Amino acid sequence: MVPDSRILCNAGDHYQKAESAAKFAVEEYNNKAGEQGFLKFITIANLNVEPTARALYYITVAAEDAAGEICLYQMQIWEKLNTGYLVQIFRPAPYCLKSSGTP
Repeated sequence: MVPDSRILCNAGDHYQKAESAAKFAVEEYNNKAGEQGFLKFITIANLNVEPTARALYYITVAAEDAAGEICLYQMQIWEKLNTGYLVQIFRPAPYCLKSSGTP
């Protein structure tokens, strides 16, 4: 069975929009955290999209902190009509805790 190209195109479109939303959320986090924290977006590890008037994204991203550690962060971002993004949740993934440096 050949996949429907419309589905693949929509999946790519959702991914691109989700990537923009995730980068926005990381940038917003960095602006709020100031010198206390800095994250660099690496990639999307998991993506779920809930269609609404625009979209509600549930995204898990890999990001690098100022110390060079890579960890996963979970975010919920609402893409609003004509007003951009609203970050509703931004937190470290509970299954990817940073190492404390002690065994």
